Amino acid sequence: LFGIAGGISPKLKVNDVVIATEVLYYEKAKEFQNNKFKRRGEDQLLDPRIVETIKEFEIKYGETPAFDYINENGEHLKFRTFSGPIGSGEIVFASDESDTKEWMLNYNDKVLAVETEGYGIVQAYYEERMQKKAAPIFIIRGISDTADSNKDDDYRESSAQNAATVMIKFLEILEVWLYYTL
Repeated sequence: LFGIAGGISPKLKVNDVVIATEVLYYEKAKEFQNNKFKRRGEDQLLDPRIVETIKEFEIKYGETPAFDYINENGEHLKFRTFSGPIGSGEIVFASDESDTKEWMLNYNDKVLAVETEGYGIVQAYYEERMQKKAAPIFIIRGISDTADSNKDDDYRESSAQNAATVMIKFLEILEVWLYYTL
């Protein structure tokens, strides 16, 4: 799975890329009287084969590799690639004062980005894997915005292209690794 996400870690910049090592579903909650909620996160780790491939990627390209891209103005720039947990749920963040974002960072302060499809894909993978052998899934997201009041669509295309660049490099490593391990 690749596409775009909102960056919530201060170390991320628009057009950087994140490879997920785990997915935090931030929508789980229990509602009490007077519209009070108790949030309950749920973590899903990615398949150990994918985490191992992320390590191989970092060995080959560096811990925080930088790759070239051309922006909308034709300038040659670099984007960085990070690995770590991402948040996933139905909320699209466009506020500077989000209770959900604050809760998520208190739950796991290493969460890098937020998106909307990853948890469903990971959950479906684990359900399928219990029934039969399933190919491992991975999540690569280009950072298109900072998940705050400055959210806009200006960098969706370039951040998705950057995610695709990383996906191609990642698949080269994954293909070799799976060939020798399956």
